[in-house]
Amino acid sequence: MNTSLTDPVPVIEELDVLVVGGGFAGIYQLEKLRSRGFAVKLYEAGSEAGGVWHWNQYPGARVDTPGISYQLSDERIWSEWDWSEVYPGQPELAEYFRFAVDKLDLAKDTRYNSRVIAAQFDENENKWTVETRDEKTGETFLTRTRFLLPLLGTGSKALYPDFPGKNDFKGDCFHTSRWPKGYDMTGKRVAVIGTGASGVQVIQTIAPDVGSMTVFQRTPRRPCR
Repeated sequence: MNTSLTDPVPVIEELDVLVVGGGFAGIYQLEKLRSRGFAVKLYEAGSEAGGVWHWNQYPGARVDTPGISYQLSDERIWSEWDWSEVYPGQPELAEYFRFAVDKLDLAKDTRYNSRVIAAQFDENENKWTVETRDEKTGETFLTRTRFLLPLLGTGSKALYPDFPGKNDFKGDCFHTSRWPKGYDMTGKRVAVIGTGASGVQVIQTIAPDVGSMTVFQRTPRRPCR
Protein backbone atom coordinates (compact mmCIF):
# COMPACT_ATOMS: atom_id res chain seq x y z
CA MET A 1 0.00 0.00 0.00
CA ASN A 2 1.00 3.59 -0.54
CA THR A 3 2.88 4.62 2.60
CA SER A 4 1.56 8.17 2.36
CA LEU A 5 -1.66 6.90 3.94
CA THR A 6 0.15 7.04 7.27
CA ASP A 7 1.48 10.56 6.71
CA PRO A 8 -0.16 13.60 8.33
CA VAL A 9 -2.56 14.23 5.46
CA PRO A 10 -5.86 15.84 6.49
CA VAL A 11 -9.07 13.81 6.49
CA ILE A 12 -11.52 16.11 4.75
CA GLU A 13 -14.62 13.92 4.59
CA GLU A 14 -16.32 11.07 6.47
CA LEU A 15 -18.75 9.23 4.18
CA ASP A 16 -21.02 6.24 3.94
CA VAL A 17 -20.07 5.67 0.30
CA LEU A 18 -17.34 6.98 -1.98
CA VAL A 19 -17.94 6.51 -5.70
CA VAL A 20 -14.84 6.69 -7.92
CA GLY A 21 -15.42 7.55 -11.58
CA GLY A 22 -17.86 9.94 -13.22
CA GLY A 23 -19.07 7.89 -16.17
CA PHE A 24 -22.59 6.50 -16.60
CA ALA A 25 -22.26 4.02 -13.72
CA GLY A 26 -20.75 6.61 -11.40
CA ILE A 27 -23.36 9.33 -11.77
CA TYR A 28 -26.14 6.73 -11.66
CA GLN A 29 -24.87 5.36 -8.34
CA LEU A 30 -24.38 8.84 -6.91
CA GLU A 31 -27.99 9.75 -7.64
CA LYS A 32 -29.47 6.44 -6.43
CA LEU A 33 -27.45 6.25 -3.21
CA ARG A 34 -28.06 9.91 -2.40
CA SER A 35 -31.81 9.48 -2.90
CA ARG A 36 -31.73 6.66 -0.32
CA GLY A 37 -30.20 8.89 2.31
CA PHE A 38 -26.55 7.81 2.17
CA ALA A 39 -23.76 10.31 2.75
CA VAL A 40 -22.11 9.80 -0.63
CA LYS A 41 -19.65 11.69 -2.82
CA LEU A 42 -18.23 11.07 -6.28
CA TYR A 43 -14.55 11.66 -7.09
CA GLU A 44 -13.58 12.11 -10.74
CA ALA A 45 -10.04 12.62 -12.05
CA GLY A 46 -11.25 14.62 -15.05
CA SER A 47 -12.55 18.16 -15.11
CA GLU A 48 -16.07 17.01 -16.02
CA ALA A 49 -18.28 13.95 -15.78
CA GLY A 50 -18.41 11.61 -18.75
CA GLY A 51 -15.94 8.79 -18.14
CA VAL A 52 -14.43 7.66 -21.44
CA TRP A 53 -16.58 10.27 -23.18
CA HIS A 54 -14.69 12.97 -21.33
CA TRP A 55 -11.24 11.54 -22.07
CA ASN A 56 -11.80 10.38 -25.68
CA GLN A 57 -11.54 13.70 -27.49
CA TYR A 58 -9.71 12.47 -30.56
CA PRO A 59 -10.87 13.59 -34.04
CA GLY A 60 -13.99 11.73 -35.11
CA ALA A 61 -14.78 10.17 -31.73
CA ARG A 62 -18.36 8.93 -31.66
CA VAL A 63 -20.47 6.02 -30.46
CA ASP A 64 -20.58 2.81 -32.52
CA THR A 65 -24.05 1.73 -31.40
CA PRO A 66 -27.25 3.83 -31.60
CA GLY A 67 -27.16 6.79 -29.23
CA ILE A 68 -30.38 5.75 -27.51
CA SER A 69 -28.30 3.10 -25.71
CA TYR A 70 -26.11 5.84 -24.21
CA GLN A 71 -28.42 7.37 -21.69
CA LEU A 72 -29.71 7.03 -18.15
CA SER A 73 -33.05 5.32 -17.49
CA ASP A 74 -34.31 8.35 -15.61
CA GLU A 75 -37.42 10.07 -16.90
CA ARG A 76 -36.14 13.45 -15.78
CA ILE A 77 -33.37 13.02 -18.33
CA TRP A 78 -34.73 11.05 -21.28
CA SER A 79 -38.04 12.95 -21.36
CA GLU A 80 -36.18 16.17 -22.17
CA TRP A 81 -33.21 14.94 -24.20
CA ASP A 82 -33.14 14.10 -27.91
CA TRP A 83 -30.01 13.02 -29.75
CA SER A 84 -29.29 14.99 -32.90
CA GLU A 85 -27.82 11.92 -34.65
CA VAL A 86 -28.34 8.17 -34.56
CA TYR A 87 -24.62 7.80 -33.74
CA PRO A 88 -23.75 10.97 -31.80
CA GLY A 89 -20.21 12.26 -31.53
CA GLN A 90 -18.12 12.90 -28.43
CA PRO A 91 -19.05 16.60 -28.11
CA GLU A 92 -22.73 15.69 -27.88
CA LEU A 93 -22.01 12.94 -25.31
CA ALA A 94 -20.12 15.52 -23.23
CA GLU A 95 -23.09 17.88 -23.48
CA TYR A 96 -25.42 15.07 -22.41
CA PHE A 97 -23.40 14.53 -19.24
CA ARG A 98 -23.47 18.26 -18.46
CA PHE A 99 -27.25 18.20 -18.90
CA ALA A 100 -27.65 15.15 -16.64
CA VAL A 101 -25.38 16.55 -13.92
CA ASP A 102 -27.27 19.85 -13.95
CA LYS A 103 -30.73 18.25 -14.08
CA LEU A 104 -30.00 15.92 -11.16
CA ASP A 105 -27.97 18.53 -9.23
CA LEU A 106 -24.99 16.20 -8.93
CA ALA A 107 -22.19 18.78 -8.98
CA LYS A 108 -22.61 19.63 -5.30
CA ASP A 109 -21.67 16.06 -4.37
CA THR A 110 -18.88 15.64 -6.92
CA ARG A 111 -15.19 16.47 -6.67
CA TYR A 112 -13.61 16.92 -10.11
CA ASN A 113 -9.86 16.85 -10.79
CA SER A 114 -9.60 14.39 -7.89
CA ARG A 115 -7.60 11.24 -8.65
CA VAL A 116 -7.69 8.36 -6.15
CA ILE A 117 -4.12 7.09 -5.72
CA ALA A 118 -4.35 4.73 -2.74
CA ALA A 119 -6.85 2.97 -0.49
CA GLN A 120 -6.49 0.93 2.67
CA PHE A 121 -9.14 -1.02 4.59
CA ASP A 122 -9.17 -0.98 8.41
CA GLU A 123 -10.63 -4.31 9.55
CA ASN A 124 -11.09 -3.09 13.11
CA GLU A 125 -13.26 -0.13 12.12
CA ASN A 126 -14.63 -1.63 8.88
CA LYS A 127 -13.78 1.54 6.99
CA TRP A 128 -11.69 2.54 4.02
CA THR A 129 -9.13 5.31 4.14
CA VAL A 130 -8.74 6.70 0.63
CA GLU A 131 -5.98 9.03 -0.53
CA THR A 132 -6.75 11.41 -3.37
CA ARG A 133 -4.60 13.87 -5.30
CA ASP A 134 -5.89 17.19 -6.60
CA GLU A 135 -4.87 17.17 -10.27
CA LYS A 136 -4.61 20.97 -10.35
CA THR A 137 -2.63 21.70 -7.19
CA GLY A 138 -0.94 18.35 -6.55
CA GLU A 139 -2.14 18.39 -2.94
CA THR A 140 -3.34 15.16 -1.36
CA PHE A 141 -6.14 14.52 1.09
CA LEU A 142 -7.81 11.60 2.83
CA THR A 143 -11.41 10.45 2.91
CA ARG A 144 -12.85 7.83 5.25
CA THR A 145 -15.80 5.79 4.01
CA ARG A 146 -17.73 2.64 4.87
CA PHE A 147 -18.09 1.56 1.26
CA LEU A 148 -15.75 2.20 -1.69
CA LEU A 149 -17.16 1.81 -5.21
CA PRO A 150 -14.45 2.04 -7.93
CA LEU A 151 -16.67 2.35 -11.00
CA LEU A 152 -13.84 2.86 -13.48
CA GLY A 153 -15.16 0.88 -16.43
CA THR A 154 -13.30 -1.47 -18.76
CA GLY A 155 -11.88 1.28 -20.97
CA SER A 156 -10.48 3.65 -18.37
CA LYS A 157 -6.81 2.65 -18.61
CA ALA A 158 -4.88 3.38 -21.80
CA LEU A 159 -2.73 0.57 -23.22
CA TYR A 160 0.67 1.73 -24.46
CA PRO A 161 2.46 -1.04 -26.40
CA ASP A 162 6.08 -1.46 -25.33
CA PHE A 163 7.80 -1.79 -28.69
CA PRO A 164 11.52 -1.04 -29.25
CA GLY A 165 12.38 2.55 -30.08
CA LYS A 166 9.16 4.08 -28.84
CA ASN A 167 10.90 6.24 -26.26
CA ASP A 168 13.41 7.48 -28.85
CA PHE A 169 10.74 8.99 -31.11
CA LYS A 170 11.21 12.77 -31.26
CA GLY A 171 7.87 13.76 -32.76
CA ASP A 172 4.47 14.18 -31.16
CA CYS A 173 3.02 10.90 -29.93
CA PHE A 174 -0.20 10.34 -28.04
CA HIS A 175 -2.92 7.81 -27.30
CA THR A 176 -6.46 8.39 -28.58
CA SER A 177 -7.77 8.37 -24.99
CA ARG A 178 -5.33 11.17 -24.04
CA TRP A 179 -5.61 13.31 -27.15
CA PRO A 180 -4.54 16.94 -26.59
CA LYS A 181 -7.55 19.15 -27.09
CA GLY A 182 -7.36 21.34 -30.17
CA TYR A 183 -4.24 19.70 -31.61
CA ASP A 184 -3.74 20.83 -35.24
CA MET A 185 -2.63 18.07 -37.64
CA THR A 186 -2.81 20.14 -40.81
CA GLY A 187 -0.02 19.21 -43.24
CA LYS A 188 1.70 16.81 -40.84
CA ARG A 189 3.17 13.41 -41.66
CA VAL A 190 1.13 11.00 -39.56
CA ALA A 191 1.29 7.34 -38.61
CA VAL A 192 -1.74 5.63 -37.09
CA ILE A 193 -1.28 2.32 -35.27
CA GLY A 194 -4.42 0.20 -35.09
CA THR A 195 -7.68 -0.02 -37.00
CA GLY A 196 -10.23 -0.64 -34.29
CA ALA A 197 -13.18 1.71 -33.88
CA SER A 198 -10.99 4.57 -32.60
CA GLY A 199 -8.38 4.05 -35.32
CA VAL A 200 -10.93 4.07 -38.13
CA GLN A 201 -12.63 7.17 -36.76
CA VAL A 202 -9.33 9.04 -36.52
CA ILE A 203 -8.16 7.94 -39.97
CA GLN A 204 -11.26 9.01 -41.87
CA THR A 205 -11.51 12.31 -39.99
CA ILE A 206 -7.93 13.58 -40.34
CA ALA A 207 -7.23 12.19 -43.83
CA PRO A 208 -8.33 15.36 -45.70
CA ASP A 209 -6.06 17.62 -43.62
CA VAL A 210 -2.78 15.78 -43.01
CA GLY A 211 0.16 15.95 -45.40
CA SER A 212 0.58 12.18 -45.53
CA MET A 213 -0.63 9.22 -43.50
CA THR A 214 0.53 5.64 -43.00
CA VAL A 215 -1.74 3.16 -41.25
CA PHE A 216 -0.26 0.16 -39.45
CA GLN A 217 -2.67 -2.76 -39.13
CA ARG A 218 -1.54 -5.92 -37.35
CA THR A 219 -3.97 -8.42 -38.90
CA PRO A 220 -5.73 -8.00 -42.27
CA ARG A 221 -9.42 -8.76 -42.04
CA ARG A 222 -10.65 -11.77 -43.93
CA PRO A 223 -13.52 -11.30 -46.40
CA CYS A 224 -16.92 -12.08 -44.94
CA ARG A 225 -18.48 -15.28 -46.29
